[in-house]
Amino acid sequence: MHAAFDRVAAGSGPELVLLAGQPGIGKSAVVYELHRAMPAKRGLFASGKFDQYKHDIPYTSLAQALLNLVRPLLTKNDAELAPWSAALTAAFDRTGRGRAAQFQP
Repeated sequence: MHAAFDRVAAGSGPELVLLAGQPGIGKSAVVYELHRAMPAKRGLFASGKFDQYKHDIPYTSLAQALLNLVRPLLTKNDAELAPWSAALTAAFDRTGRGRAAQFQP
């Protein structure tokens, strides 16, 4: 996971890392430690956790990760939000599809 973060920080583009394993073996602790060790100014970090009781709801983990990305943006003022708004508008067309991989705030 550190190598994936370093590649993204070096400009290789976005990456998705999935961590799998039996319940209770420490997957969340590993993700938490990685998040804590990352320098805050080098990028954004989002994580979502699979909930065995919500397995029938598609993309729950992805939605949780995206919420964790968006929540800090809600505390910013208009001047701080302007680059995000411009980047998101440029990355997505009117249908929500588009060039999301090229997103750079």
